[in-house]
Amino acid sequence: MNTKENKPLDVLSEFPPKQEGKTLQNGKICAFAVSLQGASHIAGGGVPCQDYSDIRWLETEQILIAAIADGVGSCALSHWGSYFAVTAALVYIEKAVREKGGRGPYELTNLAEVQEILTGAFHAAQDEVEQKADEAQQAVFNFQSTLTVALYDGVHVYCCHCGDDGVVVQEQDGVVKMVTKRLKGEEASSVYPLQSGPSKWQITGTKNPAAGFVMATDGVLDAFVPVFEDYYGVNYCQGIYYPFMKPAMDGLGDSDGLAAEKTLAYYKEFLNSPDYRKRVTDDLTVVAVVSPQLLRQSGQPRFNVNIWKSVYEEHAKAVRTRLEGKTIDGGENSPAVPEKTEAAQCERPARTEYLKTAAREPEEKTPKRRVSRAVCFLAGLLAGAVIAGTIAFFTGGGVASGRQGTEPVVAEESFPVTTEEPSAGRETPDGDKPVGPASASRAGTASASQAGTASASDAGKN
Repeated sequence: MNTKENKPLDVLSEFPPKQEGKTLQNGKICAFAVSLQGASHIAGGGVPCQDYSDIRWLETEQILIAAIADGVGSCALSHWGSYFAVTAALVYIEKAVREKGGRGPYELTNLAEVQEILTGAFHAAQDEVEQKADEAQQAVFNFQSTLTVALYDGVHVYCCHCGDDGVVVQEQDGVVKMVTKRLKGEEASSVYPLQSGPSKWQITGTKNPAAGFVMATDGVLDAFVPVFEDYYGVNYCQGIYYPFMKPAMDGLGDSDGLAAEKTLAYYKEFLNSPDYRKRVTDDLTVVAVVSPQLLRQSGQPRFNVNIWKSVYEEHAKAVRTRLEGKTIDGGENSPAVPEKTEAAQCERPARTEYLKTAAREPEEKTPKRRVSRAVCFLAGLLAGAVIAGTIAFFTGGGVASGRQGTEPVVAEESFPVTTEEPSAGRETPDGDKPVGPASASRAGTASASQAGTASASDAGKN
């Protein structure tokens, strides 16, 4: 990216374009994307929004492509890293899909080919960031960010992912699940970024038809998908607080010709509300995509606020106990949720649906606000075993691998592809250490217990 005078981009004094709202709506897809500067960055002297997102519709191929990224807070130019990663990944995917589509609709049926496209997109994003860093004579470290991309043909969604962002899918049968895993380092508030390399890239997808999905960076994700400990063998809805995404699914599924614009406006108003901004101060990114036709043929997700709340309260109680009576949030707050929740008060799911033991995920980040080092240390000790085991499972427990001879980890059974063994670690700019998890230290991401504008019981009142 150069200026009109064809001068090299000045990453130190210029800023990426803002993504404060984009919509897509046609006969097949309805979607929006938005990335908003966090309250902590505004208060911190105008730190630029380190999130970036974009969505594109490939008309001939009938494919929607989307990408989100969250710059690592400790990296001075991560806002540019997010922008370069997202734009480069989408440019690559658009070209690759058009080449393979044969000038016609492209269905996501060849899984090996889809994997190839997603892998290529991540390599392209990594190369672009490195090239821009070289042109700017800056260390690549300064541009580190997460990256999540998605392809959707109106039936199936496939993703490539690295970091602590996430994708939550609503399937045609009414099942709602997060298809990505938070990839964090062993230290609190650390994350594996794009630059960690292919061994930390995760390819996921859905076997069942997907009526829609939501992509979110951690500032939003941690608010509506808190990490619950698995009490009584229960991890209700994987922790997903469905009333948050329900207005997106219903709004985008509406037959109104302005459905995308109205739903985007609704979420922007909600995310910019004083109460939400007070509780969640990180940058905020939401991408929501729906196939209206498939949604009309889909079952209604079965979500019970009371069940969710009971699991949440048990989790909060355990946290308070472990911290010797000291609460992290100082109250009984729960995830933020827009007001339109009436229809989400569905019947209690069958026992087999909610008494499933979900795979334990890494501990979420320490709340991005000032807390005592003693509390952080205590919390770290208590969570250490869980974090270590989980990170070892999802990331292989080692440093990031090099690029040559390495493929991303295929995380879902939807991709029956055997991956190659990781190669030697890729070196950092100083040439002596492999790239590992970066400090996320993105001031402002609230924990699940902090992130709400109302308690679960209040949010679900009819």
